[in-house]
Amino acid sequence: MLYFLTKAYHCHTIWGFIWGAGWRRVPYLQPMSYEELFSRRRAPRGHYVFTDFDRMSAYEIQCAATVAETLKAADPAIRIYNHPLEVLERTPLLSRLQQVGINDFGVWRLDQGHRPSSYPVFIRAEDDCMRPDTGLLHNEAELDLALQDMKKRGIPLKRRIAVQYHAQSSPDGYFRKYGGINIGGKLVLQHILRNTEWYVKRGQVERDANSEREFLELFDNYEEHAEVLAKVFATAGIDYGRADYGFVDGRLQVFEINTNPTIPKLRKRRDRYARLRPTMLEAFEAMNQPPHSGGKPVPFELPKPVFERFPPVNWRMRNYKAGYWLMAASTLLRDPSI
Repeated sequence: MLYFLTKAYHCHTIWGFIWGAGWRRVPYLQPMSYEELFSRRRAPRGHYVFTDFDRMSAYEIQCAATVAETLKAADPAIRIYNHPLEVLERTPLLSRLQQVGINDFGVWRLDQGHRPSSYPVFIRAEDDCMRPDTGLLHNEAELDLALQDMKKRGIPLKRRIAVQYHAQSSPDGYFRKYGGINIGGKLVLQHILRNTEWYVKRGQVERDANSEREFLELFDNYEEHAEVLAKVFATAGIDYGRADYGFVDGRLQVFEINTNPTIPKLRKRRDRYARLRPTMLEAFEAMNQPPHSGGKPVPFELPKPVFERFPPVNWRMRNYKAGYWLMAASTLLRDPSI
């Protein structure tokens, strides 16, 4: 069994993959919330993927590290992916990537009084996937005005960072953001988003013939990107996640790594998903090799003192599980061959 640990309110990512792949193809994938695991104080034996670090408190990450270390000590056959003691999150990762010469832009923690040494920059939350708090700031005067404005709007500096702007549009006028997913060491192109704005959250053009052709050509010739990304994931200590990146003057630049990425619904009838489906299924299957034989759950103690309490009942995860089994039953009735 391969257990995927997520926050309870963000478990739809792996459930969406299970629903899209078909329940008989991935019987070994078992989503579980941190809240459920921590409240039980017992971890089922199997392989584990730790995710969602940006949504966890420092105490929750300490608890996750305790679980990982306890599992390793109890059963060396258990494989731990994204060990909480090894994963670098956004700010330390971006700093490290600049130090090793992969990235060419800097990042500064504003709540520690650090000031950018290069401009332009933008301000954003360190643990967030939403738009930045500001547009591009071109000098210290604009930075000071932006900080004053944030204060008026009630936005605290805690866990706010200034990120140096480093992006470049292509000759066709689009900024491109690539998504390369690492599934236990197998690097796969997940998407290419194109937007006329420098901050690319969603693509403006995804379904025309040119975008489909561009994706398929890169998907079949991904070795050059994958070679750099392998170094990035090794630096980050991340075995499962998606790197979002772009290119500036031909150099690959990583913006972040999401350890709990949304995976496309592979049932969609598009050429790109026909290519993604077998590759991703094989990669997930490899993460579960060799399959763990199971056994008695491993008890663990949470670090003391316990500043946070974990709910004994996880209704959202239970609702997802109920929905999954209803979906599986209805699918099997429609097509017993699945």
